[in-house]
Amino acid sequence: MSVAVDLSSEECWALAEHVCRACLGRLLVRRPVERCGPWVYRCSNCGVEAEASGAGRPPICACNMKVGRKDAGIRCVRNDRPRPELLCEIVAREIP
Repeated sequence: MSVAVDLSSEECWALAEHVCRACLGRLLVRRPVERCGPWVYRCSNCGVEAEASGAGRPPICACNMKVGRKDAGIRCVRNDRPRPELLCEIVAREIP
């Protein structure tokens, strides 16, 4: 998944299509006005924040979960079956 946003202000946050690996809350993303600084990712739930040099997988994203040094196989995907007990638009799911 990619982040396709046009951020015009340093104070402008957009929803990213990723969830936090600590609490599974939705991630927010912003990029400085001058477009040469790092992307900043922040969890909308627990508030953890990290910078990244590009618009790839955010460093605090569930996609980056590891078991030891091995990739855990977890990816952020759209919730294809929202239901009352799980209304989240983006979820972390094990991908075989």
